[in-house]
Amino acid sequence: MADFDQTVTFPQEVIEYQTRDGLSIAAAWRSYRGLTLTQLAEKSGVPEPDIEQLEDSGAAAQSDTIEKLAAALNCSVDQLKG
Repeated sequence: MADFDQTVTFPQEVIEYQTRDGLSIAAAWRSYRGLTLTQLAEKSGVPEPDIEQLEDSGAAAQSDTIEKLAAALNCSVDQLKG
């Protein structure tokens, strides 16, 4: 079993987006912040196709990409990684 930080917390809405709507953690955070893909791309400096791929596949992104997205979503890197 993987180790995880039990001190990382998530807003209830983020969890609901994941469980109720089946969104990835990245998509759930974007929805929680009320941002479109285009808005998040502009705010983070991460190309929209890269964000879309991360949200759709849940594939691991490079650490600098995760850091940019976390800053734009006003959450921690640990929260964005789930």
